Order: sequence, then C-alpha cells, then structure tokens
Amino acid sequence: MNIIVGYSSHCWTRTFDPAAHTGQMQIMDGIRPRAFCPDRYGASAALGGLLANLPRNRLYLTPSDRNYGIYNATTILPDGTAYTAFFTLKPRKGRFDGIRHKLRLFVESAHYRPQPEDGQKVNVAAIIGQALQGKRVKRFRR
Repeated sequence: MNIIVGYSSHCWTRTFDPAAHTGQMQIMDGIRPRAFCPDRYGASAALGGLLANLPRNRLYLTPSDRNYGIYNATTILPDGTAYTAFFTLKPRKGRFDGIRHKLRLFVESAHYRPQPEDGQKVNVAAIIGQALQGKRVKRFRR
C-alpha cells in the first residue's frame, strides 16, 4: 500500500526564544514563532529510514490521542534519548508522481526525547487498518 508523507516545520525548528535567537528569522507555525535548529535539521535526515521501518520500530499511541510516536530503539544514545517522530495517519486518496495512495502520514514533530515515554504500544497494521476506515486506534485508560 502506498502512503504519501508530509512533514511539519517542527522536524527542523524549535520554539523561538527572543533572547537566544536574536537576529534569527522567525518561522511561523500558525501563530507560534519557531527558529531554525541545526541539530533537528541534521537529525531529520534519518526520518525517511525511520518511517520506512515502521513495522520494525516500537510504535506508541501518545497520551494526547492526537498522534503516534515512533521510538527508534536503534538510535538510543548513551544519555537515554532516542530520535522520536510523532505523526498522524489519515485517509487521503490521491495520486502523486503517478503513484496512487490511500493514506497520508504527516510527521508533526521529530526530535531526541528521553526514553521510554508513557504510551500505549500499538501495531503498525492496526493503525493502518483503522486509518483506512477513517478511525484512530483507541487509547486504553489506565
């Protein structure tokens, strides 16, 4: 199955701090200013591989019920952080470069985070199946 992928500026920007980012251009995310982050930008080169390996990575439904978090166990650093992508998956039929797709995966953010985080483990087949029906995987209350 083909899935079209989109990326938010959160994959290569951070929260704008007027004191720390003096003279830098503000990148607007709706009404929130962001600043270019060379660390996030450099790490974002790994996003394609991370997404291509969804079935092999740990995948969690995040507590916000808004998106999923992929925790790539192969990139856990000595300080306990791992490169994490947060994404949504929704139905979207269309064609891009002559290839048909039925779903859109949108990466809302990607950065290094402490591991493990609170989240309900979920199978990639389950989220794809639910997304094809226009639904989300339901989060179990603890």
